Amino acid sequence: MTAARCVHGIDSRFCAVCNRTSKASRPRGAIGSVALPEILEFLNAEKVRAAPRAIADVLGVDSRTLAAHIGADTTEAGALPIIASGTELLMRLTAWKADRKKSS
Repeated sequence: MTAARCVHGIDSRFCAVCNRTSKASRPRGAIGSVALPEILEFLNAEKVRAAPRAIADVLGVDSRTLAAHIGADTTEAGALPIIASGTELLMRLTAWKADRKKSS
């Protein structure tokens, strides 16, 4: 059985960064405290793409490692708008989460 790898390239069960429990603790370079599944859910729901560098900025990881982990999505790639910066991604994600809470 092969264990799932995290965005940092190691077995996700043993990654110290991914398994932090405190809300205040996040990777040093991260500009937001959000998880990759939440970002991917936002991108799918809003039908937009984000540059690997933008996602990596939000998560505080290396963009090459992240791109290798999530792979390149080429389906309808030309038709979707692209979020280029981590700050823009974080702002749009925060607004999306707020709208989602209001409608619940």
